[in-house]
Amino acid sequence: MAERRLSAQSVALVVKRHMGPLGFDVDDFAGHSLRRGMATTASRSGAPDRTIMDTTGHASPSTLAPYIDEAHQFDDPASGYLGL
Repeated sequence: MAERRLSAQSVALVVKRHMGPLGFDVDDFAGHSLRRGMATTASRSGAPDRTIMDTTGHASPSTLAPYIDEAHQFDDPASGYLGL
């Protein structure tokens, strides 16, 4: 086990190294992408905001909200009430 943790820059380099071969623009990704992806996936899986915030260190739901990529955008769409 390593005695030191990875730096933010090291994590970003690892993420970019793996996103490029997948066909993504590496400039769109950083180490921060992992945090955002975890928060979004946890929310989509039903995790309460408080549980996500305990992991990410966000102080309030309003600071967490931008991290959750419209996780529930289609859970209850208005179009579902149109009877179509």
